[in-house]
Amino acid sequence: MRAPQAWNRFAYVHNNPLRLIDPLGLLDYDATVLDATVHVHIDDRIDEKTQQVMKATIDAAFQKINDGKVKLNKQEQAIVKLIRSLDFGGAPSGVNTRTGKLSVFGPHLLMQSSDAFAMDYVHDSKHVYNGNERNPPYGDWLVAGRNGKWQDWHELDERDASEFAIRVGYKLNVDPDALFKYQRVLIDSICNHQWWEE
Repeated sequence: MRAPQAWNRFAYVHNNPLRLIDPLGLLDYDATVLDATVHVHIDDRIDEKTQQVMKATIDAAFQKINDGKVKLNKQEQAIVKLIRSLDFGGAPSGVNTRTGKLSVFGPHLLMQSSDAFAMDYVHDSKHVYNGNERNPPYGDWLVAGRNGKWQDWHELDERDASEFAIRVGYKLNVDPDALFKYQRVLIDSICNHQWWEE
């Protein structure tokens, strides 16, 4: 048993059983991505219907990645496996490059397809890899601010992660609209123009 304390009913709801409930048990689960276990948490404060939509998007994205495993080389697979946990809720989106924890602002996931989320997942896995390899100047977290601008953002790392996402996305046969976001980021970073400031 990986985390026996998770079976403790009070620990499961962070010692707040009146506010934090999980009637269906879907908020915390382990998923498999390329033979690696990823812990997924969907915030308890999100309504049940929305949780179901989010879980379906996450699971479809993971299935897309798993179905494309044979098309990815060993290094690409190793990089994609670096995301170790996902947290969907009210916190700003970002990735902890030390722990491999990807946080996604809940409503953001509702505005995109499963292919687009698969691209985001692959993109952020490259940030984790780069963080481990280069010990980047932005520290543990690469966080998207509320205004859409990157805080403590390193342009070369963003370009590298976008190139990786595009390469893997083509191999996974993701929808062209999902590829477009990172193609635009890449082109604009090469032209030294940040499109999210427009």
